[in-house]
Amino acid sequence: MATGERSLAEKRLLENLQNDLRLLSNEAKKKHPPLKEAAESGIIKVRNAAAKHHDLRLALLSESPEILEPFFLGCDTRNPKIVQICLSAIQKLVTFEAVSLTAAVNIITCLWNLMESGIEELKLLQTVTLLLTANTVVQGDALAKAIVLCFRLHFTKNSTS
Repeated sequence: MATGERSLAEKRLLENLQNDLRLLSNEAKKKHPPLKEAAESGIIKVRNAAAKHHDLRLALLSESPEILEPFFLGCDTRNPKIVQICLSAIQKLVTFEAVSLTAAVNIITCLWNLMESGIEELKLLQTVTLLLTANTVVQGDALAKAIVLCFRLHFTKNSTS
């Protein structure tokens, strides 16, 4: 691979992230103007991060708290369609191992808030499981909170056991 060229996986992730942010912007257009602005700003942040570094994973990793911000705002809306888009995008970044410790803690807090609202429980469980198994960035208190989140989701569904 020549210098300056991105791998197919990197190109796909870049396209998918930008598409998710566009989707988020379109979905938020009327009811959530601040989210629309954050999503549009997120597209620029993703492009700028990708332009700064040859290694996309490192670029996204260093900017992950800022890049994830529109997705956290989207989850805060509690709108099922918007939350679905956001969790899907978060999963893509986690799978690509482009999540810093700060971003991972923020993801767990976001998932915790969604769990307490009873929203998208299966997608929450998938996301937290992916976060805990895809890398070793989650440790200490964040790890404990993630495990408690899993147990709470389990017992919410199995209150008879």
